[in-house]
Amino acid sequence: MHAPIHTFASALRQAQDWITDVAVSNRTDDREFAYRLLRAWLHTVRDRIPVDSTAHMGAQLPSLLRGVLYEGWQPAAVPKRHGLASFVTQFATSARIDPLEVPAFAGATTTALRRRFSHGQLDHVFEVLPERIRSVLRGEYPLTFPIDEGDEDYFLDGNADRDAERPSSVEF
Repeated sequence: MHAPIHTFASALRQAQDWITDVAVSNRTDDREFAYRLLRAWLHTVRDRIPVDSTAHMGAQLPSLLRGVLYEGWQPAAVPKRHGLASFVTQFATSARIDPLEVPAFAGATTTALRRRFSHGQLDHVFEVLPERIRSVLRGEYPLTFPIDEGDEDYFLDGNADRDAERPSSVEF
């Protein structure tokens, strides 16, 4: 039997510490859920920011979480210019949560990450995002009115009069 390589043990411990912070911020003991939230946050933000911003963000992550950030990434396809609805859908699907819960969980995850990233790093990342997405990432955006720029018929409040215009990719 081989002794564990110290570098890998340290990388695992650092990643677990970040996941624990996300769990605490989201008031959960479920570390698998906290990992899903962190992964959803990283991928959803990564897909909407320029390559250089992703690289700066990745440089501050522990090794294992850097791998999570870059998993499945297609730098030639970013940043995505989709609106808030696609952001909420991607986050909710990845984290396996209800779309209406995205602001609360995304905001709490952002709070945890602010404690880990260099001062101002997330502000630098957020400044390239539309204000409505920044609001969701701060946990401030109530998803009860139109959520996608240019699509006044798209609502997340369950109003049956507007349901006919919903994109089929969003499930409630």
